Amino acid sequence: MLIGVESLSDDTLHRIYGKRQDQAHLADIIQAADQCGITTVASYILWHPWQTVAGIRRELAAIQAFGRHRIPQFMARSKLLVIPGTVIERQIRRAGLLDEAPFERRFRFADPGVHALYGELAAWFQHEALPVLSSLSEDRAGDITSLARLKIAEWQWLTARAGLAGAAGA
Repeated sequence: MLIGVESLSDDTLHRIYGKRQDQAHLADIIQAADQCGITTVASYILWHPWQTVAGIRRELAAIQAFGRHRIPQFMARSKLLVIPGTVIERQIRRAGLLDEAPFERRFRFADPGVHALYGELAAWFQHEALPVLSSLSEDRAGDITSLARLKIAEWQWLTARAGLAGAAGA
């Protein structure tokens, strides 16, 4: 079962994404699914315009506690996609963080520390992950293990950079 968690921060869920659910409700859903033998994975957005370095630390710790095996898309770097005409696009524009072109929307991070960290992650991804990913195939036995190793390496890199070394090896 795929759940659009979006964030493990109630503040981010409510203030930024306008969601009504909270972490207590999510925990109830996950527990019920686990009891029924249903495998649950979560769609998740770590990088958004108002993210802070402290917020990243809190969210990474929450992901670790939630069960990072349930978050499948870390290799996508889980960045907010800005869709034209949406409420979030208007919020980002009002904050002066929107870069737009015809049929394309991007945002800038308000926090320079997050901007730098995301840039470092993008460089790591470009140099370490992309060369391996480009050689993988869904049809080749063993390549899923290589993908898993990349996701683990990305987790270790990010948690170490965010100052959560204890979570890096978990």
